[in-house]
Amino acid sequence: MAMSQDIAIFIITGIFCSLLCYNSPMSVFRKKASYHILMFGMGDICYSSVDVFTSRLAASLRHFGCEVDILEVHGNKGYSGKLIRMLEENSYDAAVSFNSAGEGSLRLTNGEYLFDHYKVPFLLFFLDHPMDHIEKLIDSGSFFHAICIDRDHTEYIKKGFPQKGESFFALPGGIMPERAPELSEESFRKRRYDLVFTGSRTDLDEAGRRIEGISPALKGIAIDLLDLLLSEREKNMEQALDQVLTEKGIAASPVEAAAMEAMINSVNVYARAYVREETVRFIMHSGMPFDIFGFGWDAVAEDAGAGTVFHPGIPYGELLGLYSDSKLVLNVMPWFKNGSHDRIPAAMLAGAVPVTDHSILLDEWFGAGKAAEGTLIFYDIAHPETVPEIMERALADPAMLCRMAGRGYAYASENMTWDNTAETVMDIIGRVKKSHGQGK
Repeated sequence: MAMSQDIAIFIITGIFCSLLCYNSPMSVFRKKASYHILMFGMGDICYSSVDVFTSRLAASLRHFGCEVDILEVHGNKGYSGKLIRMLEENSYDAAVSFNSAGEGSLRLTNGEYLFDHYKVPFLLFFLDHPMDHIEKLIDSGSFFHAICIDRDHTEYIKKGFPQKGESFFALPGGIMPERAPELSEESFRKRRYDLVFTGSRTDLDEAGRRIEGISPALKGIAIDLLDLLLSEREKNMEQALDQVLTEKGIAASPVEAAAMEAMINSVNVYARAYVREETVRFIMHSGMPFDIFGFGWDAVAEDAGAGTVFHPGIPYGELLGLYSDSKLVLNVMPWFKNGSHDRIPAAMLAGAVPVTDHSILLDEWFGAGKAAEGTLIFYDIAHPETVPEIMERALADPAMLCRMAGRGYAYASENMTWDNTAETVMDIIGRVKKSHGQGK
């Protein structure tokens, strides 16, 4: 039946650094630009990460010769009027927003989208799956373009929203420390934390109730989708939904499938929360030293082993200091199967070793035989019970971890900084301006 539409040691030889730079997809020639760019401050959202991303990208864009204005949006009820004045008074080459507070959906009284009227490309940097912000994707004009941190997400937009302008892939960078981390074996041994995780816990009971609230017409699809995701964890949402629909004999166009996926997005929320908690619980139960920084974990504190210490969440800007005093940093992908997460460059630039599940992208960059092999530690998200042993084995060889941290810092400092992100964004701005006939 047819359905209707509704992420040595830091000093190494110049040759090795050159090889890393040459082989990395993030490494590009340093460039200068003269773009005038408008960005948006979002305030205290998600540990203030969005504001940190905005300020860091703005600083890097300025470093490359761009002029950047930042309009504070969060808590500023009159920001739309100020935005119109800024667009009237300036000839912006692009506007860039992380997750957005809805700027791309603003319209004039005649119904025309604001950025269409002023012919300013609006680049929305999705830090989650686009379906988490589906209303911003749907309610946007012809000058809207998405930037995604998972390559599969760009395909989701391309297939599900073919009327939208071209979407692009880019990753948030990591914060470069003022000084390279001290990575002698002695100093590495003295780091305070063996293993840290930074991130909140989503209540699974509440997430489950959201699935129960899905309309009867879609609930069966949603439950089968969740079962498939948790049993075949290498699949992304689109692959899993396509398989479920095929097995149920339901014909859906890419546009209909994208709309359906958004309507049952609570499945994605549950799946990523489940694997995060499952992985964390296995480490907690092992009794190994484990420090968790984030809200909501006190609800499972009674299940923790003696080695687990719970801390409140900390502002994103303080992560560099925390990771600089940590040996291992746990990352659990939020179901990014062809992307990365900002914890990875953040850990590397602090001289810590990330421990993460796989993605196609990460395997291409850090897998066996790749230039950056040996800069992070992989585990299999299908077997989270193996994670404690992987961690303990790594911690038992601090000399090896120290060498990995050094290689990771060297790689990330050349290829995974906000300067790298800024270069990618400048390239995207050039491409979208050309696509709108604006040249430059």
